[in-house]
Amino acid sequence: MKKVNVLFLDLSNTDLNFQQNREDTVHHIRSIDSIHLEEESSLTNAKEKLVRCDDIKWDVFVVWVENNNSDVCNDLVNFKDEHQALDFLGIIVVFGFEENIKQKACDAMLAGIYAFAYPFNSYILLAYIESIGLEMKISRSLFQLKQDLHEAKSFDEMLSFAVLELETNPIVGYNRATISLVDNQTSERYLLRYCHHPSDRNPVSNLNPDRQLLKKINKDKLINNVNRKGVLIIDDLDYLRSNDSKKLEELGWVNTDATNDVNSWVGFSAKRQNKTVAIITLDHKAPGYYSRYSDKLVRFVNGFSEIVANDIVGFLVKRNARVIREITCDIGNNLKSDDLMRQILLKLKDELNCDNCTYFKVVFPIHINEIFLEEWISANNDTVEEQSPRIKRSFKKGMGIVGAVLTDGKSRIVPHALESAEFAPTFDLPGMNLSMLAVPVIPYLAKDESQHNRIIGVISCFKASKDHFTIYDRDLVEAISRSTATVIERTMTLEYSNDISSKMNDLLLNKDKTNLLRKICEHALEVTSARAAVIHRLEYSKILSNEDEDKYRLTGELYAFPEGVDRPHPRLDGQGTTDIVIREKKTIEFSERSKNLDYISQELLELGIKCQIVVPLMINSEVGKQQIIGALYLNKYSDVPFSEVEKFALELFASQAASTIYHQEFLSERITWTKANTDLAKAIEAIATRNDPSLILKDIASYAYSLVGASFSYLALCDDEGNFEYKAAWPEYILSELNSFYEITDNKEKIKTKGITSLAAKEKRTILISDLQKEKNENSVYWQQYIEFREGTHSELVVPIIVKEESVDKVIGVINLEHEKPYAFTDIHKEIIEHFARQVAIAFQKKSLIESVNNKN
Repeated sequence: MKKVNVLFLDLSNTDLNFQQNREDTVHHIRSIDSIHLEEESSLTNAKEKLVRCDDIKWDVFVVWVENNNSDVCNDLVNFKDEHQALDFLGIIVVFGFEENIKQKACDAMLAGIYAFAYPFNSYILLAYIESIGLEMKISRSLFQLKQDLHEAKSFDEMLSFAVLELETNPIVGYNRATISLVDNQTSERYLLRYCHHPSDRNPVSNLNPDRQLLKKINKDKLINNVNRKGVLIIDDLDYLRSNDSKKLEELGWVNTDATNDVNSWVGFSAKRQNKTVAIITLDHKAPGYYSRYSDKLVRFVNGFSEIVANDIVGFLVKRNARVIREITCDIGNNLKSDDLMRQILLKLKDELNCDNCTYFKVVFPIHINEIFLEEWISANNDTVEEQSPRIKRSFKKGMGIVGAVLTDGKSRIVPHALESAEFAPTFDLPGMNLSMLAVPVIPYLAKDESQHNRIIGVISCFKASKDHFTIYDRDLVEAISRSTATVIERTMTLEYSNDISSKMNDLLLNKDKTNLLRKICEHALEVTSARAAVIHRLEYSKILSNEDEDKYRLTGELYAFPEGVDRPHPRLDGQGTTDIVIREKKTIEFSERSKNLDYISQELLELGIKCQIVVPLMINSEVGKQQIIGALYLNKYSDVPFSEVEKFALELFASQAASTIYHQEFLSERITWTKANTDLAKAIEAIATRNDPSLILKDIASYAYSLVGASFSYLALCDDEGNFEYKAAWPEYILSELNSFYEITDNKEKIKTKGITSLAAKEKRTILISDLQKEKNENSVYWQQYIEFREGTHSELVVPIIVKEESVDKVIGVINLEHEKPYAFTDIHKEIIEHFARQVAIAFQKKSLIESVNNKN
């Protein structure tokens, strides 16, 4: 322990009455090893020595006065008040006389001066000197600690000052010490510092007793007692172990290999605004070590705790506010999401003094029904483009520390990775002497708190040392993730939308419509958290629409992901999700939370769909009116709603998708017409130049087949009585099948009175049936007329061949085309075959005219 510095001023005026007593007292004081004594006989010199900035900091000022100069007390009080350096100086006045000292002693003590009157026992004076000196040293030490903490440049430096104070303070000291921060949200405590005294060479003391204690305060009886009482001193543990185990049990003490040599122990809580900030424990091998100055120790730790709690929290709160402010200001200077995230990670790495910070983004692989975290960017990489070609880490839900964060949306402080059951070691990070911090990135957009658990990524930081990260580090990263998550997500969404736009444009020249619809579904799934997607093409129906309501029909073009799962078609009966979207012409989410789940079909609900968002794919028609050309359905098997950013992304994407579908269809039609014109010219030329009637009929069937890519075609000629005769087909074997089918008596009668071919001839118009199965389900007029010639037919196109006879249209035959797929024939195909039928009719009339002229000749 440092010596108590005492300055003795003798103002006895050489009075011989108590000279021997005075000399004995000074001699007695000087003989004490724990006291450093210097003497002065001049008040002026004493004052100079007290305020001089030399190596000695005076603890106690003892003044011996006589009756004629006893008023010096007032002078000393004023002198002390004028000099801040004397705030930690204790003053003792010894009255070296016996007359009239009552009032003088009372005034001195009211002014904060300790008064003694002679005669007195010098041992009592010594005790006062030592006690006051110790109090002054403690007060000065705490004041200096407060200054050091205020001037500290880092959190580590603050901790070092605090630990040094515990080590060097005359009434404290330790063999081992721990400082742990307390998380008031979870009652967990996280070790900040573990220290053992340099003189402690016992290997057992190198074990960290804190790691063998429970981390939650309310589950650790010993620490809970500390937190409740504020200060808990346990002395002579060796005696208690042998004689009073019940007392130890009440205190919550647990004997371990690491604590068997501990005989004195003290724990105290540092509180701020009545909340525990930290728990500090000290232990010593010597029995009774902390009971020597128990009252002073309690006062010291209370002062120490208050200073440490206020300064630690103040420093870290100010740091967090500054970093958040700086990062928020920097956001506007970075337009790319990867640059923005890298700047955030670099700032965190610097402020947290860790080895690296990495951002893992949430991905939804469309071919795997699982959510993954995929490494995107880290502080140690220069740029995304310059990152090494190594395989990036990915963690599925529940795997590793970041996967655990993805599971429950809660941050993780991992003091030592190997001690965590959630940690998944890798070659680069095996976990030894490794501490980690992992925080979810959650956009806070909706007022509905249920959406706060939607995670878009995880920020993971690590340091190659134990117990590095604090709860305030966690709070900082959480605050940054909250303040930047929305900006990051929107920036990534816009970038992704631009990337999709480029990819969609590449699909324009590809005539494969199914591939386009598949890509639209895939891109929609990648930009959202949905797990299934369906897209249906819709077509505006002039016939069904009226002034009050637009009506649409399915074109039959669709794609569903995952493939191979039967999805019910939109009902279009006024009661389904598609009908609502058509009426509102906007994206709508359907779920229990939105109170519109009933609009989702029962078949989808039975498949486990709990949330669906329907996005209309709209274009501007020629008259400037918005027209729907399709609907995109995204389904979730959970009731977690779609976020506003996901909806924003879908709105951007839907506009691009609709435009791509429309322009692909436009280009496809132009290409189809261009090719059809060439093929039509060849077909018409071939028909016109042939003289063999059977070959002409065969050419009509084969060219009609090739013009629209039918599964098969046939040509039936009609006599004046309305009877049909099958004359040609393509492939040619179809003709024999048709004739065999016709020979059955029942079929003959049906074909004369019913059949789509007969209906087209009677009504002298083209009939296009997109989906026979749908017609069957609705028992439509077409289905009632339909005669099933071949199983598997889903589409049918029937075009009458009409000639003019005496200004009257006469049907001379019918071109029939069928396809095994629904919606195989479009309006373009209809126009092509109608044009072909007109040319065939002209060719027939020319042939008839030539034959008529030849017969007359």
